[in-house]
Amino acid sequence: MGNVEWLDEQHYRHWSLQAGNWLGDFDPVLQRYINRKPENLQFSLDRVEELMQVYGDHPALYAFEPVNEPWQYSPLDMMFEYYRKSRDIVREYNKDVKFVFHSSFQEDPDIWNNLFPDDDMENVIFDTHPYMAWEKRHDDI
Repeated sequence: MGNVEWLDEQHYRHWSLQAGNWLGDFDPVLQRYINRKPENLQFSLDRVEELMQVYGDHPALYAFEPVNEPWQYSPLDMMFEYYRKSRDIVREYNKDVKFVFHSSFQEDPDIWNNLFPDDDMENVIFDTHPYMAWEKRHDDI
């Protein structure tokens, strides 16, 4: 497991060490990518292609989400490219499969409004995962 520091046999620290290096090398101090690795994006697209080659016409396949909970600091231009290309691959194998994409924990709809053209939203599902357990609690009492 990467980016985890074991404090003892039962406790570890990871939130302050988190880094989503799937699109390049992330600097946790600067909170940004210090370089991008398009080959990592291509590697993921190749896996989407392989999965669709095997399961694309399987009758149990209803929806496909190419990445679950992508890193919140993922560069949006790379995320857009990844989602668009992934969707093209999925459609190539099965135009009826629902294409699901995750918000990358960036919930502002204005960010995602231009991902796909307005007239090309067939079988597209926007996925969010709100984790209220980690949000600051505001009591009305």
